Amino acid sequence: MDANKDLSKEYNDFFNETHQLFTDVKSYTLLYENLGGGTVGVAPLNDIRSALDHLYSFLNVPSGANNKRGVTENYIEAKEHLYRAYYDLFMMICSFLIDEIQAYVPKFGVEVLAKIYPKYFSHVSPELVVILERIAQIRHARQTNSKVPEAIKISNEEVITVLLQWHKELLGTTHLFVEAKNVEDGKKQKELEKEEKTKKKEKLDLILKWVIPFVMLIAGFLLKDVIAKHLFD
Repeated sequence: MDANKDLSKEYNDFFNETHQLFTDVKSYTLLYENLGGGTVGVAPLNDIRSALDHLYSFLNVPSGANNKRGVTENYIEAKEHLYRAYYDLFMMICSFLIDEIQAYVPKFGVEVLAKIYPKYFSHVSPELVVILERIAQIRHARQTNSKVPEAIKISNEEVITVLLQWHKELLGTTHLFVEAKNVEDGKKQKELEKEEKTKKKEKLDLILKWVIPFVMLIAGFLLKDVIAKHLFD
C-alpha cells in the first residue's frame, strides 16, 4: 500500500453505512439455511464475494489524480453487491416459504385444510395474493445501485414475519393434517369399495335380468329341436 494513501475515512464510511445491511444479509442467509431451503444460491454468495473484492481493491487503486475516482468506484460497487445480495436473499426466502405454504393444498386436500386450518382459505390465501403483488412491486422498483429505502426494508421484514408465522402454524398442525387425511382417505376408500360393490351388483342384476333369460330361451329352442328329433326318428 502506498504510504501516502490514507483510506481510513473511506473504510470507516463504508463499514458504518453497510454494517446493518451486512447484518441483514447474514441474518437472511442463516434463516434460509435453517428453514431447510438448502445451500444459499450462487448469486448472493457471488455478490458477497464481489463486495469483498471491491473492498480490498481500495488498496490497489493507484495514487495520484485518479486515486479518489478509483476509490469511489470500488466503494460504490462494493455497496451495490451487498444490496443485490440482500434483495436476492429476500426473494429466495419468500419463494421458499410461499412454496411450502401452498404445497399444503395438493398434499392434504381442500377438505382437510378447511376442516383443520380454516384460516388457510379465509385469510392466508387472500393475503398471499397481496404479498405476491407486493413482492412483484419490490422486484420491479428495487434499485441495486442505491441504498435500500427504509420503507422497503420495513415492508420486507413484515412480509417475512407474516410468512414465517403461517409456516410455523402449518408445521405445528401437520400431525392433525395427517390424521384428518388418513380419515378422509379411509372414507374415500370405503366409498370406492361401496361403489365397486354397486357396480358388481348392477352387473349381476343385468345378467339375471337379460343374459340368463336369453340363454334359457336359446337352450329351450335347442332342447325342443332335440326332443322333436328323437320323437320322429
